[in-house]
Amino acid sequence: MGTHSRMEKVSKCGSVNECLGELMKELGPLYRHKFNAEWQRNQLYHLKRNLPEDWVIIVMDFAENFLCKFQDEPQSAHWAYRQVTVFPAVVHSRCSCGELRRDNLVFLSDDLRHDACITQVFIENILEYVSKLRNMKKVLLVSDGCAAQFKSKLPFLFLARSTLPHSKGASIEKVFFGARHGKNDCDWCDGAVKRNVTRDIASGAVTVNGAQDMFEHCSRTMSHSEGPGECLHKVQRFFLIEPDQVDRKINSSMVKTIHGSRKLHHVRVQAQDELAIRTLSCFCKPCMSEDYAHCLSAAHVPGWQTAKLKFAGSVPFHPQDHEDEKVDCDTLQSEEDSAHIAESEYSDTDFAPSESPVVAFEQEVMSILRNASYTGLWEFLAASHVLRRPILSVF
Repeated sequence: MGTHSRMEKVSKCGSVNECLGELMKELGPLYRHKFNAEWQRNQLYHLKRNLPEDWVIIVMDFAENFLCKFQDEPQSAHWAYRQVTVFPAVVHSRCSCGELRRDNLVFLSDDLRHDACITQVFIENILEYVSKLRNMKKVLLVSDGCAAQFKSKLPFLFLARSTLPHSKGASIEKVFFGARHGKNDCDWCDGAVKRNVTRDIASGAVTVNGAQDMFEHCSRTMSHSEGPGECLHKVQRFFLIEPDQVDRKINSSMVKTIHGSRKLHHVRVQAQDELAIRTLSCFCKPCMSEDYAHCLSAAHVPGWQTAKLKFAGSVPFHPQDHEDEKVDCDTLQSEEDSAHIAESEYSDTDFAPSESPVVAFEQEVMSILRNASYTGLWEFLAASHVLRRPILSVF
């Protein structure tokens, strides 16, 4: 009988104490996960509101593939829908007039493999577009932590070899959201595009048989670009990526894994094939000026560590061998450290927790119990954990 590694929902029988034991095991990692998600979200929110003139933030993610349905379609077409890859990227920057500017870039392709190789093609086109805006000093690529696309050894290799066209000395960094599949700026962008295309198909205005048809229609009806001498703060453009533009000669077997990469939320290039890694991001004034030794959030954010890429074979970029050892990121911060986070001196951001996640959780539980506005099974279990007393009965 074959085996598989798919996630399945199973039923388990046991005592209440066994259930509580399982719950307590799950609460430990949950504290750290919630803290990371809130921290990353608020750091990026603060940065967007105080974005320097020579910085640019690019939020990107894969959208669900678009199904090429037809109006008045034959019955047999229901089983043979073509799909189009949709990859939105939202670029936040400063206009020449000083106001915040938002560019919605939507990439369409018939290549349905959502891997790191096609993601790199999208990123290269985004960097080419960004380099034409103005002279940029720093580019932040913001995404979720999907290992197949953004957060693993192959995307890190692409990052180490990436450059910003027409800009000398510009640095490219990757920042990852703490939430797994949370909502971001890309969701409403691709949602609006799909809704408009679906509406036009239903009205008979267009027939979409693939990425080429969708690109031509969107470019004609939904593109918004600034003209000569015009100052436009909301721009939307579409790009078509042909399948033969994706080079998959480089694969993940050529690079060795950086252990602990799932804990990383900020990665930047330090030298050739050498990365600086951090478990959390910080955009306080010293960090934004690269004075990391005086980081105002040092109590919350561990310092930068060095990770050198180690290769298992020949990589087309450079033929030389690399014998440097990689860093083990598991030693950067343990789960026990997350329960003893000291008070931060950082006051420029909207998020500056004054206690550890454990203390915040206990205070929130006691506040709910005192308020008594709602008390359910989970609240009773949380109260039992905070008060360290067993639940004898519930009426």
